Amino acid sequence: MIVLKIFGNILKWTLTCIISLLFILSLILFVSRIISKDKLPMSFGYAFLSIETGSMEPTINVDDVVIIKKVDVDEYKEGDIVAFWMNEHDIIPTVHRIIKRDGNQITTKGDNPINDNDPVHNVENLIGVEVITIPKLGKFVDFVRSTEGIITIVVAGIALIVVPDVVVAIINKVKNKETEEK
Repeated sequence: MIVLKIFGNILKWTLTCIISLLFILSLILFVSRIISKDKLPMSFGYAFLSIETGSMEPTINVDDVVIIKKVDVDEYKEGDIVAFWMNEHDIIPTVHRIIKRDGNQITTKGDNPINDNDPVHNVENLIGVEVITIPKLGKFVDFVRSTEGIITIVVAGIALIVVPDVVVAIINKVKNKETEEK
């Protein structure tokens, strides 16, 4: 019984920590989206991008998440995978590889064999450079960013904290009732 109780407490606190971290992450993403005047909110110089097209396959696939970091303009170099605005009206950035840099002009291309229509851009259109790609996490990150995701995480967190205590209280009440009846 004691081992089960210890295991239950460890599980409860582990899940509480995970849900708390998810809540904090989604809250940061949600708040930065609301208060940011930028089209792509960044938190602490980083942004999460869910990949929606196959232009970077096989290196980066649809539904992967690319974490990009804002860097100084001089730090971009050939071979970097970057996020940028294809034009000023875009609401979703493009993620491609820099294949040539000539001063403030960069030429980008996806890793697939399809030719890009307008591969030359000014470095001012660059948002950041890829730090890491996490496979198949895109749908989850989109959910965590959403209002529904935040509500779900809050409800799950509350349930995780309250439900075990309620169950223990019910079990204790039943045990006390059985003891009183004897």
